[in-house]
Amino acid sequence: MYIAVTYDLFCGEPEELMERATETQPFTFYSGVGMALERFENEILATELNGTFDFTIPAEGIQTYRTLVEIDLSDGVHLFPGEEIPEGCVVKQNETYMEDDSIAFKVMHKRSVPYMSAFEVGTSFFNPRSLTENHYLTFGHNTLTYLKNYPCITATFAE
Repeated sequence: MYIAVTYDLFCGEPEELMERATETQPFTFYSGVGMALERFENEILATELNGTFDFTIPAEGIQTYRTLVEIDLSDGVHLFPGEEIPEGCVVKQNETYMEDDSIAFKVMHKRSVPYMSAFEVGTSFFNPRSLTENHYLTFGHNTLTYLKNYPCITATFAE
């Protein structure tokens, strides 16, 4: 199920506003696939449509988070995609994922993930003054930041 929710996230003592999901930029996720904290997802699913909610999620038991994109954190830490985010660091929504040890693998349609479809353009420039020739190579790639509307099958380990 696709869910869009608006909220204000407060952390610490005294409570400080850490993140706000607004009407124009709500937090969106698919339920049941690990895109949001399980406790958060359960609280949202228990709330009626257009209802209000107020709950606290303790820090204990929260899984490891890893980055989806290359980011620079405020304390000078540089992380590449897939690296673990240090505890206490704040990152934007939709830039992280939770590692789930119960998932064996995922099967996706080949068109759902735009693989590194690179292109190459070669040009050369002849400098008549110095009688030299420079060759330039330009290439591009896709950052894999989205999935198209194709089915995704998740295989998990049997318990």
